[in-house]
Amino acid sequence: SSAKGTVVEWRGIRTFLSSSQDEERTAWLDATVEELRMHLGLVLHRLIAAGRVTITIDEFDTGVQEAGASRTVDQIDPFGYIAPPGGGEVVDLRGRLNGEPIRLRAQVWPAAQADSPSFRLADRSGERRQGFYIYRNDRLLQSGGWNGIVHANKDLAYARIVFDLDDTVARHATINPEKSGVEFDADLREAVEQSVDAHGRGFHTPSTVPSRSAGAPCAAAPSRRSTWIAARCG
Repeated sequence: SSAKGTVVEWRGIRTFLSSSQDEERTAWLDATVEELRMHLGLVLHRLIAAGRVTITIDEFDTGVQEAGASRTVDQIDPFGYIAPPGGGEVVDLRGRLNGEPIRLRAQVWPAAQADSPSFRLADRSGERRQGFYIYRNDRLLQSGGWNGIVHANKDLAYARIVFDLDDTVARHATINPEKSGVEFDADLREAVEQSVDAHGRGFHTPSTVPSRSAGAPCAAAPSRRSTWIAARCG
């Protein structure tokens, strides 16, 4: 059977580079395509990994009426690290939202793999990507940020938390028009903030661990005012 799919064609791009130099225009186009590949590879990484979608990008030369070589969009998994001995740091957090259960999964990225593109996510330092990774129907809507639950700091540099919006949770979350971020309402913020792990520890539980032993997955030691999540990263 013939392959089926969707073609998205961009025309009349108003922000195209205005330079008349062919080399500059080519460099701009290459950089733009690469930026698009990384964006799609991140936002749709679950769908790509599952084989549910395949994405390629073509450049069509209107002068010769031909397309160039296709560029495939590869998945960029923000949790795609190689688990260290012992399985790494993964913690399930559970809470209640108007009587319904919610679940989050906190993970600590190994510092030894901080140079990975899956950690940096197009940033010079992936530490700025700490926080929530929010999904809806396996599409990544937000890659980092704490949504007012805690304040970003170096102690949490390697902390990333998976949060899937099911129908119950989605009623309390607002997706911005660009679908690149999510806002929690007061009920959801409270439910997330009060979620705890199997030992009853939550986002604001003070740390009782002064520092991690040698070979721990994160680099920086937690501060004295650190929470237990930051201590797992320190």
